[in-house]
Amino acid sequence: MAARQGYTVRRTRRRDPRAIDYGTYSVLSPAGEVVVEGLTIKQLEEWLD
Repeated sequence: MAARQGYTVRRTRRRDPRAIDYGTYSVLSPAGEVVVEGLTIKQLEEWLD
């Protein structure tokens, strides 16, 4: 869904489950700039709709 809209989705690389951004996702524009970050998978699905 993100690729069809021209975006790339990246998951954070944190390995510490106690970190604030652990398990969150970022959306990047075609130019590689961060559009939105810190989304859960559910929030990411809603953002892409």
